[in-house]
Amino acid sequence: MDTQNQLKLIIELYAAGRLAEAHQAIAPLVGAMPGDVRVFDLLHKMRMESIVNRQSEMLTDMQKHIRWMNSSIAQSLVQDMLRDPKYDNPLRLERFGYSVASQNEEDGMLTEVFRRIGVTSKTFFEFGVGTGLQNITMGVLLQGWSGAWIGQGGYGEWGWGGYGGGLIGLLVLFAAVALLFTARYPRGIFRLV
Repeated sequence: MDTQNQLKLIIELYAAGRLAEAHQAIAPLVGAMPGDVRVFDLLHKMRMESIVNRQSEMLTDMQKHIRWMNSSIAQSLVQDMLRDPKYDNPLRLERFGYSVASQNEEDGMLTEVFRRIGVTSKTFFEFGVGTGLQNITMGVLLQGWSGAWIGQGGYGEWGWGGYGGGLIGLLVLFAAVALLFTARYPRGIFRLV
């Protein structure tokens, strides 16, 4: 195979994401085409992409490990706290904590609160949800609840998202704002929701 066809094959391997094969195929070209800028440029790009890919894998592994460590530390702190006599009351919510998508085991505590008081409407409204991936209402959303989130998104923009409700989510938003400012739930919206 001539050097031009070999270079074309390497570019095709590189474009297909087969970096290891492309890197092996380019090694003979470095000696066969000394000083060729295309070979040097392609080799440089492949090496840089390999480095970036490896760094990305390492960062992903580090994030998983840090999340696991944070969870372990939080669980250990709660267990230590519950050993303290002043927190010995069996009704304390910390005893019921577990996490589906919450940071500090609020999913289990929220479940226990609703077990105690009962559920009349499976509708939620939550402020400050960030991207929506880690909050206390994600767990109830997965259990068939519907509602609305308002908070700062992943890129700094503010907005609201209705989940499972469309118009109902919007009505819940209005009801929550009315409740916030009047300390009364608007009966007309309650009948609709």
